Amino acid sequence: MGFKRHTILLVPHGGTRFRKLHITSRQIALLAIAALGLTGAAGFASWHYLSGRGTSAQLAEMQELNDHLRASNQAFEENARALQRELTIYEDRTEQLAIIAGIEEATAPLDDPGLPA
Repeated sequence: MGFKRHTILLVPHGGTRFRKLHITSRQIALLAIAALGLTGAAGFASWHYLSGRGTSAQLAEMQELNDHLRASNQAFEENARALQRELTIYEDRTEQLAIIAGIEEATAPLDDPGLPA
């Protein structure tokens, strides 16, 4: 099976000797396949890199949101503790006023299991 042969002439401007390059159709086909393969690999690598950057941006956004929610949760817990302390103070005052007023049994303190101790 014969392949067509092609000759490429390289002619320099300076008047030096020209060069001949002999190449077959098979070699041209292999070069074209290699060029397409490299182009495809570069395209895939670019797509993979750029799609990964979007994921990193989403991850950073989610981490920022998580930090914000943690801060909000901590503030909520601090407020709940402060309210529990105030409630305890009011219960103590109510009990003292009941003793001063001569009421034998003051109302029972409000024990809510949903509030932190």
